[in-house]
Amino acid sequence: GLYGFFCILSSGGMIIFFGYVENYTIASLFILFFLIISIQKISENQKNFHALFFPTVTASFAILFHLVNGYLIFPLIYLWWISSEKNHYFKNALLSTIVGLAILIPFFIYFTFFSDVRVDMSQTHIAHPPFYPTSKMFSTKHISEISSCIFLTCLAPFYILTDSFFFGDKNISHYKNNKEFLFLILTASAFFLHAFTFHPLLGFPSDWDVVSFYWIPVSITAAYVIQVKSSQKFIFIPILLFSILVLVGNVYNLTKLNETKEMD
Repeated sequence: GLYGFFCILSSGGMIIFFGYVENYTIASLFILFFLIISIQKISENQKNFHALFFPTVTASFAILFHLVNGYLIFPLIYLWWISSEKNHYFKNALLSTIVGLAILIPFFIYFTFFSDVRVDMSQTHIAHPPFYPTSKMFSTKHISEISSCIFLTCLAPFYILTDSFFFGDKNISHYKNNKEFLFLILTASAFFLHAFTFHPLLGFPSDWDVVSFYWIPVSITAAYVIQVKSSQKFIFIPILLFSILVLVGNVYNLTKLNETKEMD
């Protein structure tokens, strides 16, 4: 619907990679494709390996474009569970794992040993994952940095979800029993886990783009919730308008050239 469309369009994550030469935009698109394909398969309520094949393939290619998409394994495991007959879960999970590894392993071997631009195993995050210090993981500074990223990337969607859970309808059984909603929440939680555990080595805000991928599942989840609240959609109009104004303002500033930096 129109509200859901503006919910996603108003998210600052739409421009977070503006002007980048890195492949973050492609990685974001694969997350979006994964969510769309998976939700479609869940809604079809198929209980066989065919329902798992395309989500598994999409997640595997997403990981190839950026390792942050490795967190898709959590919603993927849930998808394997709900899309399998009671006695076929491990069989389908094994087949899906084989499909995923068949895509990942050849590419990793190529880029590690045969590519002109080879992966340096002494530098890659695969061999040396930069985890945030446990003592600082839930510090005020760390949480404030995550909150700043939320304000930039998914302000309106995050507000909509917060309002729905704490100030909305008391009866949330519809969400608890909805597989699509639980799938989206699990995906968002997986990327929030990354935000809390990953150490942005260049500091905030320089290297925080790599932990902002949660804006995609958060925005889609909010778009889903706003459709359920059919009689109360109008209360979100102010926050949507404010978020769009912030987005447009950021876009306008990003289009300005800094002549001093250009000369440098």
